[in-house]
Order: sequence, then structure tokens, then C-alpha cells
Amino acid sequence: MAEYYFPFDSGAGTTVTADAWSHMASMWQADGVRTPRAGEPNPLGATVTGQDMTVTLAPGHASLRGFHYYSDARRSVVIAPNTGTQPRIDRITVRLNRAGQRIAIAYLQGTPAAKPQPPALSQGQDGIVDVPLHRITVAPQAGAITTTDITDERIWAPTPATYADAAARKAAPERPVPGQLAYLQAEDRMDLYTQQSWSPLTPGPWQRLELARWRQPHGAYPSWRLVNGTVELTGAVAMMEISGPDFPVSDYVALVVLPPEARPSHTRSFVCSTSRNTVKGSTCRVDIAARTANNAGDVIADIQSPVKWVYLDGIRFTLDT
Repeated sequence: MAEYYFPFDSGAGTTVTADAWSHMASMWQADGVRTPRAGEPNPLGATVTGQDMTVTLAPGHASLRGFHYYSDARRSVVIAPNTGTQPRIDRITVRLNRAGQRIAIAYLQGTPAAKPQPPALSQGQDGIVDVPLHRITVAPQAGAITTTDITDERIWAPTPATYADAAARKAAPERPVPGQLAYLQAEDRMDLYTQQSWSPLTPGPWQRLELARWRQPHGAYPSWRLVNGTVELTGAVAMMEISGPDFPVSDYVALVVLPPEARPSHTRSFVCSTSRNTVKGSTCRVDIAARTANNAGDVIADIQSPVKWVYLDGIRFTLDT
């Protein structure tokens, strides 16, 4: 098992100091635990047997202000007994001591209280910096630490990556963590991983929508794109000339069909512009069928007087709500 720091020899007869090397490394490596990957699925994760006061940390890497920590085997941290009558919250961290040029696992013991607070993290005081790993709640007179006593506080240090497409990202050995960024070449967008899923941060290219039968584009082709969890539509839909110049008066006029990945969780309704109509104005209601409906993804217009085309511009909705 290793806890170490490496100075750097340039090979040119001069040695770069520890502070200089760590400063360089800090410019390309964020503070935190290295993201999970094959062979290391839960880096520095905590487990307990529930039979004693020992917390076991899995092998893993962490970076802190340009210094690197690596443990190649499981490491045990023994939690101090709580002999008082009030609960206590302790912390396990990766601690950097600049003065001692050492980075290692640290155990910080809290103070019992009716409403206990975890010990503060050092952020540079006296050359000491902490990255949190786990909080441990220690009940009065506790004889063992259980899984429910542990709160995961790990801060991840994900490295941005580029993938050919979403499928290649899914097949990658690295497991995504909150805050991770990825660029997808085929989709031409940057995604952010938040909690349990990827969300587009930047809009990808517009993608053409499937037109309903006897429909044709009017001007810009009806298209969609996903922007940070929000679907946006654009373009306009008209009748094919062989079907007549105007849409008929009807409460169900199919315009386009959204692909499965762009369908809302429930039916959404919008007011959209149409070609000018001096009889009853120049707008109509447009509904988008939910992904669970029999007509899932259908974009339907409620037309109260004949119009030549319907605009989809301005339709925006989130996928999750």
C-alpha cells in the first residue's frame, strides 16, 4: 500500500522543486478522486462489516493542488469510540501537508453535540488542505459502524473526454460522475453528467422531423434539437398542393412526428403562429402527444379556420417535467 508524492527531475541537470511541479500539475488536474473505471469501480469508497468500528477504503487515486495520492490496496480507518451521551460526526479525507510534503488519508474526529457538526475541512491553513471522502456518524456508546452511518462526500476530478458518439461513450470503461464533461463528435455537442444522466450543454445540429402524411415544409424544414434537457422545434408545415391549398378546419391535424428521444413525459400544448387569416386571427393550438400515448410524439394542430401553414418556431419543452 502506498501513499506518496513524487518530485520531478527534468533530466537536464536541474531538479524542479515540489512546489513548482505541483503548481504545474494543478493547472491540468482538478482536486478530487479519480473517476471510476474498469478494475477500480469504487475508488476510495467506504465499506464496513457492521461488526466493529473499522471503515475500509477501497484502492484509488486522488489529486490535490497538483499532488497525487494513490493507494494500491484496501486501507482501514478505525473510528474512535463515542463514550459520551450525544452523537458525533467524524470525517475521512485526503489531506495534503505542504510543509511535510506528504499526502495521505486523514481521520478527523468531531465533537459530540445534540446537533453535531462535522469537523471543518482545512483549505490552506498552515499549509494543510483537505479533500473530503466520507462523513461518519458515531452514535453514543456505539460498538460498530454500519452502512447507514456513512455519508459519501467524495469530490470527483473527472477528465473531459471526446467520444465518436453516445454509443462509444456508453461503452467506455470509465463510469461517469457528476460534473464530468464529454464532447460527442457525431452529435456535435458537449454534454454534462449530473447525478444519474447526461444532459446536453451545447446545442447539437438541427435534425429534420418526420412529416405527417400529405405534409410538406414551408420555408425552413421542420427540425428539432436538444439543448440542456430542453427540446426546441423550428420550421413550418404546409399542405401538399395535391391535397389542397389550405389545412382543413379540424381539431386533429397531424403536422410532424417527434423521434422517441424528443418526446415529452406528458402531453404539452402551445399557441403557434399560422399564415395570416383575417377571419379568425393567425394562431392555432398545437399539442404534442406524450411518449406514453398511443400516438406518441405526434404534433397536432387544432385549426379553427383554413390556414396555409403552421409555424413550429417557439415550441420548447423539457423532457423530464
